Amino acid sequence: MITNPVYNREMKVSARSIRLPLILAAFNLILAVFALASMAATINQARSDAQINYAEFLTIFKYVATIEFAMVLFIMPAMTSGSISGERERGTLDLMLTTKLTPARIVIGKLLTNMSNVIIVLVSSFPVLALVFAYGGVTVKDFIVLMISFITVSFLTAAIGMCASSICRRSTIATAVSYIAVLVLVGGTIGINILVYNFTGSAGKWIYLLLANPAVTFYSSINAMTGNRYFIADLAAQFNTSIGLDSGVWFTAGTLVQLAVGILLVAVSVKSLSPGKKG
Repeated sequence: MITNPVYNREMKVSARSIRLPLILAAFNLILAVFALASMAATINQARSDAQINYAEFLTIFKYVATIEFAMVLFIMPAMTSGSISGERERGTLDLMLTTKLTPARIVIGKLLTNMSNVIIVLVSSFPVLALVFAYGGVTVKDFIVLMISFITVSFLTAAIGMCASSICRRSTIATAVSYIAVLVLVGGTIGINILVYNFTGSAGKWIYLLLANPAVTFYSSINAMTGNRYFIADLAAQFNTSIGLDSGVWFTAGTLVQLAVGILLVAVSVKSLSPGKKG
């Protein structure tokens, strides 16, 4: 049982708030509408030509998982960017720091609260993602890999929002900084490879910068699940370079790199709240 008082308080407040149920409803409504509409179109096509193309169900799974990944990627910064700055704006942060609560316990408690909420959202989406299991093609191992991808990107983006919230004095500024950081992480790492390729004719070792990009790691794993295990090699070829990692090794390495970046950002958050460290 987690005994962090910040976590316990935040979870009680979250349980009494209408915010989480609204997020759950909107999140699953978007997934369900897309999944059911796509499956209905596929089934109607099968009725018209009397042929069932099982590859289309894998495509539906790929698209639904991608939509869920994108929503998690952009929901978490909004959920965490006001965690510390909100306390500062209400004038309660200094009071918390005068208690026996350490900056580490405050940051970790806030982080665990948001991670718990997003895990609830992910678990609630299981029925929609599991629709494809009725037609085969996706194994339990694939499902576990997918959940690891979601949790990793949740932790990374939550750490980004937490870091921005602890540094910025206003929640609006922290939210803007969080989304800019996410866009730089996703688009900037690809942009650097494009620039290097355009100037030198090959991205070279810069291709490994994409290990920190959660979108590339996710897309390589989801492509491996749906039959394309050479996505990373094909991506490297686009930048006129080669890479010595297959999709499985890339997923493991990318996950570890992103978790390390997230831990570093959490450490920065704790450092920024520590009294007496600025001088």
